[in-house]
Amino acid sequence: MKKTISIILSLIMLLSTIPLNTFAKTKTEVPEIKLGSTESVTVEKNSTEIPDNQLYLKFSPEESGLYEFVFDKNDNNVTDELLEGEELIHRTTGTEVQDYETYSNAPCYMYSNGLSFSVKLEKGINYYLKIVNSGDSDFIAKVTVNKHTHKYSKDSYRLYKAKVSNSTKIGEYGAHYYYCTEDCCSFFKKISIPAVRGIELSKTSYTYDGKQKKPSVKVYTSEKKELPKDCYTVSYGNNKSIGTAFVTLTFTGEYEGSVKREYNILPKSTSITKLSPKKKGFTVKYKKLKKNVSGYQIQYAKDSKFTKSAKKLTVKGNKASSKRINGLKKGKYFVRIRTYKTVKGKKYYSSWSKAKSVKAK
Repeated sequence: MKKTISIILSLIMLLSTIPLNTFAKTKTEVPEIKLGSTESVTVEKNSTEIPDNQLYLKFSPEESGLYEFVFDKNDNNVTDELLEGEELIHRTTGTEVQDYETYSNAPCYMYSNGLSFSVKLEKGINYYLKIVNSGDSDFIAKVTVNKHTHKYSKDSYRLYKAKVSNSTKIGEYGAHYYYCTEDCCSFFKKISIPAVRGIELSKTSYTYDGKQKKPSVKVYTSEKKELPKDCYTVSYGNNKSIGTAFVTLTFTGEYEGSVKREYNILPKSTSITKLSPKKKGFTVKYKKLKKNVSGYQIQYAKDSKFTKSAKKLTVKGNKASSKRINGLKKGKYFVRIRTYKTVKGKKYYSSWSKAKSVKAK
């Protein structure tokens, strides 16, 4: 009797030294689930404590494409992972679907009614569905594998507006995200909103006449297409007086932010009425402007393009109507004139008058 008890105790001690995973099934022994079929599997309680006791279901797709793994009910104690060989390609924890393949393009997680997910699989590869039960009771799960086709919502689930600012690049890209309306699918379709890349004004300078100046505006996207005008509103400021005027574009709809562009309102120009040759110089007579002029600028040079020996001189005030130029060498000179108006310390010049020639004696 004592010998029998001793043998039993020895066997118990021997068995206690054998790892539990020796009795676990290998992947080659787990049931294989077929497309369109359902497998009922029992996941033992606290299976996370016995790594090799986690249940596997094998699936080998006959063609590449999208597939969905659907559990019949929800249990927050259950975690499932889809492996390609030993490599994790998908994990679902509770009802929170984290599809690693599409998460980078998705603004948030999708929540499904059951513990299910959709994923792209390749033909000829063995995939294993690993199920872990962290609860204190066994869990019976029914798992079905189906083909999957995305059907996206008509309205965007989330809109990231394309931001526009006065930065160098002007604008950033935005995006609409449309979620797949099929049950248990966490895929999103991303539709980009083109960034604003260019803003053009029909004119960047005007001649003062006491009236408001409103250049038309065109906005271009990164696709080199004109942005519809209902995507922004236009307002003008300081666009009646000589100086710097501005136009402000305030973006709406799929776009947000505002951009300001400047343009100039310049004083009226004048003209040369007479050039009189003098010894070592000449006299310039010009049409005097009584209002909205702070002075005049005269330029002369040895060529009509004003590149050779070109010089400028300023006549302050608007009372004089002529200017004597001295200290020149004998020869032919080309002369032109323009007005200027000083506003807040900055000079705004009119266009140049038509050039005329004169010979210094």
